[in-house]
Amino acid sequence: ALLSLEKMKVIKSFLKTCKKSDSVVASDAEALTGGVLMDNMFVEAFSGVGETSKASEVLESMLSDELIKADVLRSCCVKLAASDHGAIVIVANISALAAKLRSHPTETRRDIVTDVFDGLLHTITTSNDDIAEEITHAFERVLSDGNLICDIGFSGDGKSRAYSIIWNAAVEMYMRGKYALARRLFGMSIPLCSQHTTQSSVTSLVAIIRLQIMCDLEVGDLPRARESFRGLLSQYPKGKDVDVATQLLQIKIQIASKDFSGLEDSITSFAQSGESDALLYVAAELNRGDQHAVAATAFRKLYAMFL
Repeated sequence: ALLSLEKMKVIKSFLKTCKKSDSVVASDAEALTGGVLMDNMFVEAFSGVGETSKASEVLESMLSDELIKADVLRSCCVKLAASDHGAIVIVANISALAAKLRSHPTETRRDIVTDVFDGLLHTITTSNDDIAEEITHAFERVLSDGNLICDIGFSGDGKSRAYSIIWNAAVEMYMRGKYALARRLFGMSIPLCSQHTTQSSVTSLVAIIRLQIMCDLEVGDLPRARESFRGLLSQYPKGKDVDVATQLLQIKIQIASKDFSGLEDSITSFAQSGESDALLYVAAELNRGDQHAVAATAFRKLYAMFL
């Protein structure tokens, strides 16, 4: 494909020397070798053979073209995002793409970038580990740039399509047992989630941190799980008790750490507040951890709730 494109460049140069008598032929050939079309194909071809630096140069040239249309950019960038080396090229040019689309309506800009995100996530979740790591690392930098997020038109309310596709990709990786990648993807959704705290509620960030802690526990990274749990507690308004899900997560960390202090108090608290599901969960976790005596206490409390 690259060889053919190079030949087309030669033809294009020749067309500029054509006389009027050749105008029809020149016009037809120009349609086949139009600048945008050729640039698009060059980006794909260079990406396809792993020449990411050359592909980036051509893409940058396209993004500086004042005449290029938004739908052409969408088609090119989405196609790039769906391939291994193409994804590396486009993720490095998200900022330039957003700047190029600044003159378009916010909805158009946001939709195009979200389509690119969708392609990137597909590539991350289907590529080999080395490629996925390179794309993910660059993608994390994009999402940590608050100015860029605003420039694209995303709002941190957890309602954008971009938030949904990142969250869904994270859940998929968790279900497939790829906990390290799932943790990073959950983290990538944070800039797009709702982080507004009131005295009576906690942010949706709480759910994300809880899932990240679950990922830590699945891979046995207890120090990181404990550190994340401290961050989780800081999300609760001052004076507000943590909810049952967070209490259960704390117990899960304790059991994994072989720290059983205070568990009987937690069991009593769940029994007094009528949290039968929580009691059953704790009893099962303790039983699985060979803490049969404490598990028996939980089961007895649970049994007493139904007498």
